[in-house]
Formats: sequence, structure tokens, C-alpha cells
Amino acid sequence: MTDLLIQAINRSLSASWLILAVLALRILLRNAPKWIRPLLWGLVAIRLACPILPQSMLSLLPESEPVSPRIILDSTPGISTGIPAINQAVNPILSGSLTAVPGASANPLQIWLPILAAIWLIGVTALLLGALVSLLRLRRRIGTAIVLRKNILQSEAVPTPFVMGLIRPKIYLPFWIEEAALPYVIAHEKTHIRRGDPWWKALGFVLLAVYWFHPLLWVCYALFCRDIELACDEAVIRTMTPPQRADYSQALLCCSTGRPFFPACPLAFGETGIKGRIAAVLRYKKPALWAAVIAIATCAAAAAAFLPNPVQPSYHPEDNPIQSATVQWGEHPDRNLSAAQISELESRLRLLSGMRRSNEAEGLTPLYSLVVQTEDQTVWKFDNYSETRPLVFTQYEGKGYQITDPDFCDYLRRVCTGEDIAPAQPSASLPLTEQSAGDFIAATLRTLTLYEDGAVSFSLPGQIPSSGDPNTRLTISLSATYATDPGSYTIQRLLDWETGWQDGDSYRGQLDLTQGELEGLSMRVAFQTEVEEGLYQEFAANFLELHPPFSYGQPAAFSPPSVTITPQGRQTRLTYSLQDGTCFVLSLSLPDGLSLTRSADSDFGTPVLLLQQLEDTIGTISLYPFGSSDRETLESAVSPAEDLLPMPVFSPIALSNHAGYEDYQVRRSSDTGACATARYLWQDLQHSAGAAAEAPWLQADCVLAYDWSVLPYFVEIQTADGLLSQASLAALAESISLNPA
Repeated sequence: MTDLLIQAINRSLSASWLILAVLALRILLRNAPKWIRPLLWGLVAIRLACPILPQSMLSLLPESEPVSPRIILDSTPGISTGIPAINQAVNPILSGSLTAVPGASANPLQIWLPILAAIWLIGVTALLLGALVSLLRLRRRIGTAIVLRKNILQSEAVPTPFVMGLIRPKIYLPFWIEEAALPYVIAHEKTHIRRGDPWWKALGFVLLAVYWFHPLLWVCYALFCRDIELACDEAVIRTMTPPQRADYSQALLCCSTGRPFFPACPLAFGETGIKGRIAAVLRYKKPALWAAVIAIATCAAAAAAFLPNPVQPSYHPEDNPIQSATVQWGEHPDRNLSAAQISELESRLRLLSGMRRSNEAEGLTPLYSLVVQTEDQTVWKFDNYSETRPLVFTQYEGKGYQITDPDFCDYLRRVCTGEDIAPAQPSASLPLTEQSAGDFIAATLRTLTLYEDGAVSFSLPGQIPSSGDPNTRLTISLSATYATDPGSYTIQRLLDWETGWQDGDSYRGQLDLTQGELEGLSMRVAFQTEVEEGLYQEFAANFLELHPPFSYGQPAAFSPPSVTITPQGRQTRLTYSLQDGTCFVLSLSLPDGLSLTRSADSDFGTPVLLLQQLEDTIGTISLYPFGSSDRETLESAVSPAEDLLPMPVFSPIALSNHAGYEDYQVRRSSDTGACATARYLWQDLQHSAGAAAEAPWLQADCVLAYDWSVLPYFVEIQTADGLLSQASLAALAESISLNPA
């Protein structure tokens, strides 16, 4: 709830500049067509209602988030309005009264913000409930109204004409209205309905209820109600003669209630600003075309200046790679970052968030700095000014910004003070554990980078975990797959179980792009122990495969693969997150008596699930990459509806000398995929004492599914031979759906 309150405060403060601009424009455009005013208030509604707005260099807003979302965790809270004078006036008060006291059980803001959030919610609820009660009372009063014609009713219980309802609005008139005034009253209320004013006024009141704590919003809502009446008056009298406008003014005066309805009640004719409205009606002149054009241009300029957020600094090392990065730290000699450190810096800059305008660092001397120079000679500088708390600033396009991202601030401290650099003297080795091995492998795979000229690079992130056993060592394999002809592929092995790696090593190789079109880049990192000569046992391993379209110059988005199993009635929802960042959902209906559990193994870097019946494992669900991920090849060579095994999809298994699929039957298909049943055949090489030709062939039932519009992998559900009937297998295939996450 506190997050919502902070968002509401930030939106209302950002909207304040637009509200002030609209107030000024109402004066400057007082002779412009009146319909321009509700349009201007509509911009305020967009600013208040939209949680996400684009950034623009044209924005005149000094700051989009004056209150940091992390303020509740700040040791010295403050605001950043983008105006130094306001910051200097407010922040000493905030820091003086809300700074955390050492040894205290909680930050003062952690106590006050939930209380303020509760008060805010109570205010919102009170306003909305008050509006509801007012409307219910009004509905009770008009329960005896008599239909005059169509959607027009008359009642002796109403003090003034008004419109009730949003979906099917009705006009309610008092009995005492004179016959001569009736056409003007009805024309006015019908114009309200035609313009959709009941909807706009309801939206305005909802926004007022949400932002009730902001005084300008009450002024804004009152003027908005007056402006829609003026715009409606102008629309009605546009074609009237002067005598008719005089009669219309008399009708306005007669229908004035003397006091307004509750703000959320339906629009009431003659409700607000009677004196000004009558004067506007009597002196009405048809606006010149140039006046309308200027009004529209002014409204567009206001939208361009105050609707978008100001541009936030963003760093794109993939477009402008870092050439050098230098640490400057007091009297210490300048120190250049290594290639591995620069790679990590590029990743952190790409993800950097939490920046706000601030010039508080002007004239101060930083404790330490990180100076970054890119290939186009652009210089980025990051300065820290405090030893006790993160106080990091940077310059971006001539403007000062404070970086509030705690992860980046901590990274800057570590890299500048040398905490993340191994000491020159030998140090205790990092023990090889499942955790340290997994972290090291994942960090290494994240550095894999493919460049547009065919270069490939990666680096080892610091110290290599060691078990002390010389037979256990780090091995890395790196290979590229090329498509030579449809259905034909070649492999270039850049590294083949390479060993001998040292702490912090980096690698850069070159692909042979003359071999064909690049279809994939595969990297495998493992810790292996040689238990006998030529016989290895893996302690930990992981795998990453890049597929088109490639993100050139950008480190791989590797994350350990995961799958979440969510039962949903008869359906089971499997949410996958793969190493290359691919996320998708596999939904299926399991046969009765079967359940799923996660296996510790993985194939092709993807999670494997076990099919279980009671406590027995009777099958698996696995993912395998397509033989070809080229969209044109798939569309031209694959016919999903045909009972013909599509080799561009299934070739990683089907082209093996020791495994394959038979009896492929499509059960359901689309333009880009299919679900089918098949037989899986493989040779039992593990239990064969002789040559491969003498190994027995085994078989299992399986269900296959793919959809290249969702992901470049196919699903294989394998079950023990004959365990499920063909009808159950067909039903399982037909129940499968693949969708993006």
C-alpha cells in the first residue's frame, strides 16, 4: 500500500506542473472556443491516470519521480523535485525529522508511511462512499418521476434539470419549468449526453477521490465542472439568434439551484458559474478559424511539454562499446579495469535504474570516481561523495543525476576500492561446492557475446572454484552450427573440452561464416573429474545455446533454467524459464493417476520433468532445440498438418544413428505447429558389451509438440511402452497448448 501511495504522490506532483499550465492557458485562451478547456483538463486526467508514460526530450517536467520509491529504506530521506531551491528548503526538514536513529528498531518512515497510506485509503473510500450515498438518495427521490417522452422524465422532487446514468442516461426535469424554457433545457442536457460529459465528470470525480490530498486537484475539479458547462452552452447556442440566446440566458437564470449537488452527482443544468455563463452566452461570437487553430496548437504544445516524462539517462554499451574504464581514488594511482571487469560494467550499466535529477554535488570533490570512455570518445563519469552511505552522482547530457540504485552504488564502491580484485599474493582457494560451481558457471555463460563480424568472446568471472584434486578441472566447449543447404548442417568446434583455464582468463575467437548461415552458438561449462584414464565424472555443468535473431555485441541473457508446476483443475500449467531468457507456458491434461516432479538432470540446458505413477517414474517431459530455427526454412519445409516427421524440427533426435521416431501421427495442428503421437526407438548402448551394431533396440510411446511462433524447442513426452492406450496418448496430445509466458 505504501508503494501505491508513493506512486500517487509522484503522479500528483508531476501533474501539478500541467495543472498550473492549464490554469495559465485558461486565461490566455479566454477568447478561444470553450471546447478547448475540457480538452486541456483531459491532459491532466491522462497525466494522473496513466501509470506509464513515454519519455521525451521536449518534456518540461523537472522530475517524474520527486519521491524515490526507495525512500522508506533511505537512511537520510529527501525529495528530488528537479528544482534546487525546493530541494534545499524541504530536504533539511525531512532529513532532520525522519533520519533513522542508530540502534532504533525501525526507520521513522517505515512507521509513518503505512499510517499515511491508511489515512489516504480512508479518504478515498470516504469520498467514493459519500458519492454513492448521494446518488442513492437522489435515485430514491426521483423514483416517482413520470415519462415525458423517450429518455426525458419529469419529477416534482428535483430542484433543477439534470442527467442521470452512464450507460442509458436519462434527462430529469422539474414540473415548474416554463414551456418557453423547455426546448433550451432539453437541448442543453442532450448536448451533455452527446458529448459524453457524464462519463468525463465521473472520471474526474474518481481521480479527485484518489488524489484528494492534493489541494490543486480540488481547484482543478471545480474549474473542470464549470468548463464543461461553458463548452456545452457554446455548443447549444452556436446556431442561435441573439433573441434566442437571450431566452437561453433567462432559462439559465431560472434553473439555477443556488447551490451545487454533491460533486459526484449527475450533471445539473444551471448548476455552476451562472453569472459567468450568462455573460458568455450574451456576448458569444463565432470563433474565427485562426483562433481554433491556435487553440489546438497550444493544446498540442501543452501535451508535448507536460505529458511525457523527462528523458532518463540510459546506457547502451551494445551500440557504443566501452573502450576503457579508469578508477580514480584520491592519492592512489589510476587503475584501469580488466576486460572481464569492463564486461561486468557493461551489463550493470545496461540494467541501471533509479536515477533522479540533482545538482547537489556541484562544487564538491568526490572520494572516488569511475571514468568510462566509449568507442566514439564519449565520457561517462560516476562519482561517490560519501564514505558512510551511497551518494553517487553522474552527468548526463549536461545535467546532474543522483543514482539511487543500491546495487550499482555497492558495485561502484567495490570496483573503485578494489574489493572485487584478487590480491597480488596467493590467497586461499575458493572451495568447489555445488553453489560455488553453479554460480561460477552461470556467471561465465552470462559473458558469452557474439559480434556482428563473427567474433565470439567470454571471460571467467574471477577465481575458479577448486576442490584441491588435480584431476578435477574446469572444461569449456564452444561450437557453432551452420546451415549449408535445407536440412544440411556443419559444426565448427572452437573449443573442445578445453582445460587449463586460469583465474580471470578471457577468450576471443572467430567464427568461419563462410561455412553457411549461422544457426546456433553453443557453449558448455563443466567441472569434471577424471576417475580413470579417459573416463570422466561431472561434478557440475550447464549449457547455453544462442539462436537467431542474435543480439550482437550484447552479453547473453543467461539464467539457470527453471520450471514451475501449477495444477489448475484437470489442466496442469508448466511455466518454463530457459537459459537463453525464453519464457513460455506448456499446458496439458495428464491422464488419471499421473503426476509430475522436477528431475535433477537436464537435456540441452532445459529442465526435465518426471512422470510418476504413485512412486514409480514411468516417463519424462523434455525439451530439445529445433534442428533449424530459421523461420523461412520452417515455413517452406514443414507442413504441420501432415503425418510426416518434419526433420527441420526433430533432426537433433531423428538424425541420430542410435535413436529416432516412428509412427508419427498428427493429432492437432496450426499454421506454425502441431501435437502428435509417435514411437521413440533407441539403442541400449550402456548395457551393450559389444559393438554398437549388436546393441538391442528399445522403444517407448511418446507425444511430440512444437510451435515455432512460440519457441525454437520441441516438447517430447515419453512414457513406458504400452503403459498408456493409444486413445490416452491421443487425448494427451490434443490437450497440449504452447503459449508465451
